[in-house]
Amino acid sequence: MPKAIEGVDPAEYRGNDYGEDSLEDKTFHIRVREEKIGYYTVEAETLADAEREALYRLRGETEGEVCPAVNYEQFDPKEFE
Repeated sequence: MPKAIEGVDPAEYRGNDYGEDSLEDKTFHIRVREEKIGYYTVEAETLADAEREALYRLRGETEGEVCPAVNYEQFDPKEFE
């Protein structure tokens, strides 16, 4: 029987990718990257001001208006030693 973890509904727990039923903590080294692309028409005095305004607008978009592309990749921390 897996151990209970606060905030995890046992009915929703599906095990891990290896078919194991475990709530034991494991260590994963994950690189995550999120990319958002937005297109804006901006009126500004300078290019720097326009870039700042476009970034402000992009960060203010809610999910669904600008859908980010997200990818995950496991990495070996020894590669960075």
